[in-house]
Amino acid sequence: MSQFSLQCSSCEESSLLPTSSGVTQREKSYEINRRVVYHAIESGSGYEGLATFCGIMNMPCLSKPAYYKQVDNIVEAVEDEAKDDTRKAGERLWQQILEENPEKDLDDTLDAVVSCDGTWAKQGFTSLTGVVFVISVDTGEGESSWCKWKQGEATGTSTYSSDNCLPEVFLEVLKPTLMTLSDSKLLERVATHAKDSKRLAKSDLQVMQKEKRRRQGERLLQTRREEALREAKGVTYEPGCF
Repeated sequence: MSQFSLQCSSCEESSLLPTSSGVTQREKSYEINRRVVYHAIESGSGYEGLATFCGIMNMPCLSKPAYYKQVDNIVEAVEDEAKDDTRKAGERLWQQILEENPEKDLDDTLDAVVSCDGTWAKQGFTSLTGVVFVISVDTGEGESSWCKWKQGEATGTSTYSSDNCLPEVFLEVLKPTLMTLSDSKLLERVATHAKDSKRLAKSDLQVMQKEKRRRQGERLLQTRREEALREAKGVTYEPGCF
């Protein structure tokens, strides 16, 4: 945040004009700082990227403690908003299930079908980041919904049309491929291939173990030969025996 000083040429009175408003009561933190930190988080550049950009633009940069304090404030606000949205979505789904099943009451356990997706870490690494998406199959809420009508409802558009189906020409081309992929014989070949892969992996492991035992035997034989050679020659050197 910067401040400009404006001075009147007649009365010579001056006043400060800040380039950003404060986001706290004491106005120790400014909106521009929070916005630039939020951009660094969203773009994935982080503090190092922000410091590099400020250096290129010849601008002062936030200190690391100030940066991560803004990160904590942003994360807290995002978590609160996500929890509130999740609670409201659950309440809407709960209400819809009750309307579709009048025999249910408030004390019953309600079953809801959802689709889930999330992040995962590469094998061999430990991830401290957990992100999961849960979408109701019944309501399909959100812009990323599988339902075109729900997408239009979320975005305020009307792109959904019941007549907007797959053209017949594409159906004729894709149908043979889909029928082939759903053939039971193909699935049997996939299962057979999986069994063959396991058998080959087991065979490779056995070969590796056999080769390991062979190398260990060769090293043991070499050690015994050296010991026998030393016993046959006797002691060839002792202190003071020249």
